[in-house]
Amino acid sequence: MKLVSFGPVATLIFAASVASAAPRNELSVGQLRERFAVRSEVFVLDVEGKRLLVPAGEERVYRASDKTGIIDFGSGIGSDQHAPIYLEGTWRVLDDGSIEGVVAQFKEQKVVAGGRPRHEGLLKRETFRVRDMASVLWKSSLDTTKAVVVRFTPSFDASDGDPLELGTLPIALSEASISDSKAQLWADRFSNVSRFVAVTTHRGRLAMSFSPFKGAKALGEAKGHRIELTLEDGRRVSVQSESPILPSGLRARVYGIYTANKKTGGLNSTSVSSTNTEDRFLQKMAE
Repeated sequence: MKLVSFGPVATLIFAASVASAAPRNELSVGQLRERFAVRSEVFVLDVEGKRLLVPAGEERVYRASDKTGIIDFGSGIGSDQHAPIYLEGTWRVLDDGSIEGVVAQFKEQKVVAGGRPRHEGLLKRETFRVRDMASVLWKSSLDTTKAVVVRFTPSFDASDGDPLELGTLPIALSEASISDSKAQLWADRFSNVSRFVAVTTHRGRLAMSFSPFKGAKALGEAKGHRIELTLEDGRRVSVQSESPILPSGLRARVYGIYTANKKTGGLNSTSVSSTNTEDRFLQKMAE
């Protein structure tokens, strides 16, 4: 089995490639605002915040109601595991593309005319500026015998739009596996970081790239840790990477060629061929 492994450097190369990608691949502030979403989850831990007592619950996803990218939210979170949490606030994408959140916790919630809730008795209010797409942790002020934490996670979900065209960006795979819709394993535990990647298995050869290349068709898309492809015979093939292929919330079109008669000699044997230039890649494919 021929295995090309870059180990932990895969993430570093990917990050450098993102920084050097052509400006046309960058999301505009308008696109960020259209895709902006914030997920909230509640965790109950011991009083020191070290040990999880209750699995995450009360997961909610907030989205902007229009193209301004402003999310106004208000929620009452009740549970027999902790005191009620009454929160309200605003999340927004600023003009420079950065994310700002304002979260406030209140002591009680009352229902006013029309059945709408109104929060009273402000306990604390904080403003957050998100860096590195990190989650924001909000600790409830009402529980003293345990730590009740609300985790807010911002994302830019591109699922409602077309997949991005990433062009020269490499496909970064770490300890990856390939399987199909019939639950058949094609390849396991291979790593590679290149613009053009061909994985030859006992079930055929799969060539992939974010960039169109001669003979290739748009077979599917990449999102998170996974690439989902649909072959010409209708089979669905999944490439699963241990580390993320793309940042959270982004989708990208993947081009490829599946050649059924190009196979390795043994069951579960894998050969990986890759390069960053199309001409050299096509030469390797023809060998």
